[in-house]
Amino acid sequence: MDDPAIFQDRANAGARLAADLSHCRGRKPVALARVILAAPVAPDTMLERLRPLVDEIVCLGMPEPFYATGASWADFHEIADAKVGAALEKAAQRPHSVTPG
Repeated sequence: MDDPAIFQDRANAGARLAADLSHCRGRKPVALARVILAAPVAPDTMLERLRPLVDEIVCLGMPEPFYATGASWADFHEIADAKVGAALEKAAQRPHSVTPG
C-alpha cells in the first residue's frame, strides 16, 4: 500500500485540512503511524490549531500579517492536475536517499 498524501495548496483552509488530517489519524483498517503536515506558507494561528492532529509540522514561512497563500509567491497560477500527477510520478521513479524509520 502506498503512503497516503494530502495536497492542500491553500493551508489557510484550516477547517478542511483539519477534517482531512483527522481522517488520516483514525483511518481504518490501518491507522497511520505518523501524520506530517507540510505547507509552504500558513498562518501561525492555523498551525497551532492543527498541531494536536499531527506528529510534525514543516512550514517554510509564517508571514505576519498573513493575508493569503498567493501573496507569498511571485507566480501563483493554476496548474493542471495532469501536470502535477506527471511530476509526482517522475519524482517517484527517482532513487530516494531517505532511510525509513
